[in-house]
Amino acid sequence: MLGARNCADAEQCLSRSLTLYRSVAYPTGIAECLEEMGLMARLMGREADRERWEAEALALRVAIGVPVPPVWRAWRERLLSRHA
Repeated sequence: MLGARNCADAEQCLSRSLTLYRSVAYPTGIAECLEEMGLMARLMGREADRERWEAEALALRVAIGVPVPPVWRAWRERLLSRHA
């Protein structure tokens, strides 16, 4: 089970990754980080942050024409169901 410390550590790593992906202009990596940041926010009960990150990721994916891979969607749903 994910504890608050694990989520905070994950958020810190994702934030660093997001900065790196933005610095090299890698849009797929940016979208992935935003989605994972949204997931962490949801697991921590921060719905406003979740909505913001997921909306930004979706807009970017639409702009670059790269959808979320189905296997990732399934993995995320399984994870969320375990932490509901």
